[in-house]
Amino acid sequence: GVCGGVFGRPGRGRADHFVLAEGERLAGGGGLGLRDRGYSPVFGILRILNLAHSAFYALGANLILVFVSIQFGIQYALILSIIITGLVAMSFDRYLLSPLRNRQGSGIMSLITAIGFSYVIQNLLVAFLGSQRRPFPNVLDFGPVVLFGHRFQSSQLMLLFISLILLVILSL
Repeated sequence: GVCGGVFGRPGRGRADHFVLAEGERLAGGGGLGLRDRGYSPVFGILRILNLAHSAFYALGANLILVFVSIQFGIQYALILSIIITGLVAMSFDRYLLSPLRNRQGSGIMSLITAIGFSYVIQNLLVAFLGSQRRPFPNVLDFGPVVLFGHRFQSSQLMLLFISLILLVILSL
């Protein structure tokens, strides 16, 4: 069948594949929705299109990998990564974006500054950590979960669940 292997039961056919594919899309869409929810207040309140978000995500994820590789433990790695990434983002806002907010026509300058800072972070990550792919610790995977007769990875369901909760909280 189309869905043999990691997901589903072999030999079930197109309907099974459709349900599983939709589950994967919902999990991925939850992450995208959460990311876009982060863009809205930044642009809506500050009137700045900050495209450095992806670089901050990459910095945070790579910091977690570094801390886990030196045996900090995933909990401490998450906390340290959040603190360091937050400090970098706050410094970026204070020293690079804040001076541009008071200038007339600063929209394009802020956009160029954000893109430039994003390149700086990306290049520093490549310079210090390399560009090879590294596996991320699978802390949200508790094995397969069967829902409605279909088998899903628990990490996908956790991503969807956490995204929905955070989206509701951010919408309040």
